[in-house]
Amino acid sequence: GHSWPQLIRAAYWQMTGKLPVQKDLNWWLEIIASHPHMRRVDLVLRIAASHGKKTKLTYSDPWLRQLRFLVPPEHGVTRELGAVFMYFFHCPDGVNGKLSWANNHAPGMKMPDEICRITPNDNGYYNPFTNPGFWYMELLDARYAGLQFLLLNCYGPEPPAVYHNLRTALHAIEAMKLQNTVKLALFDDTWAWGKKWFGEFWKQIPDMKQPEQCARLIFEGKWKPFFHSIPRKYWYYFRKRPLIFFYNAGTLRNRQHAAPVFAKLRELFYQEFGVYPYLCVDKAFWTPATAGVADNMFRWYSLGKSTREATHIHHDVSLTLSMVRWDSTARENHNIERIAQKTDRIYKDDRLLCHLLNHSRDNDLVVIATWNDLGEGTAINRCYDYFWDGAWHTPTHFIELIRRSQHGEILPEE
Repeated sequence: GHSWPQLIRAAYWQMTGKLPVQKDLNWWLEIIASHPHMRRVDLVLRIAASHGKKTKLTYSDPWLRQLRFLVPPEHGVTRELGAVFMYFFHCPDGVNGKLSWANNHAPGMKMPDEICRITPNDNGYYNPFTNPGFWYMELLDARYAGLQFLLLNCYGPEPPAVYHNLRTALHAIEAMKLQNTVKLALFDDTWAWGKKWFGEFWKQIPDMKQPEQCARLIFEGKWKPFFHSIPRKYWYYFRKRPLIFFYNAGTLRNRQHAAPVFAKLRELFYQEFGVYPYLCVDKAFWTPATAGVADNMFRWYSLGKSTREATHIHHDVSLTLSMVRWDSTARENHNIERIAQKTDRIYKDDRLLCHLLNHSRDNDLVVIATWNDLGEGTAINRCYDYFWDGAWHTPTHFIELIRRSQHGEILPEE
């Protein structure tokens, strides 16, 4: 399926055992022309429905080999660039690991892949819980792109094995004596509080109206174990301070009283680690009082902005966060593929990324949301089935664009 006609022929053959006649082929090409944002999965589901078939989809890797890249770009821009990084994948076929859950697919999701291994003993799956090679691939790819940091999206209940595998990958990369390795920061995702699946501790819901108790709960449950799990030499520092983003998942109580909680969290961090964090908080927590405590503010859902990116300047530091892709149709449909509707938010191509990179060259701190959320469809990491405008794009297409921009190139925009 390297073009629309080839994909139509392949779908017909798999479903009917026959190739389409020219009349049918032309009819489907007219359908595609009238739906400029049609995805490959939309076309296949439409063809199946036209033949009265219910089909289970699979997603094979069409590339001969996934190549490892090790040379980072020479930096020609002044910004600090990073991305939010997810590590909740239970591949194959587990939670956040099924192929039907994601519209684009990373190596190692269904079958082991060599690119997801450090040694032959690694299982080769896209799974941070069982495979240090997951971290190894992503850290090296982020370095090749020219990112300075990854904000690890920490829910809190992650088992120690996750961080053991992360450290294994970090030590393996360090042994390679590479320069400009990617550093790590904390993206505190508050989603897990109050959930029943992770034990008694996580059934608690921090109440910001009780700042002392709330701050200690958050610090002891997340900030302290996270930073103790990652050796300090791998921390990312912005303005000589460890970077923390604090995200609103709608779980914490009385967020209008956040300022004293953040003040206490900063002090607890200083007491434990001897340095204050550079704290960026979700807009949901931003009040005049919070502005006096936190270092900056971010807006998570940037697609609601006309520019598709959100920039905030506080204390003369410009912070930009942008979602550059989106396709969560399967995730929001009980992890079952469906045909996208006009009302769905579908951003599949590279236009938003090119715009962000071209217009943030002189910003201080720029964050892409996300590096690899495959279910939300915001991922820009290595995936083997990037396809739009009737053509395949390489697994590292978005990585290469970031690399070119970090080198100083102005990217083409439509």
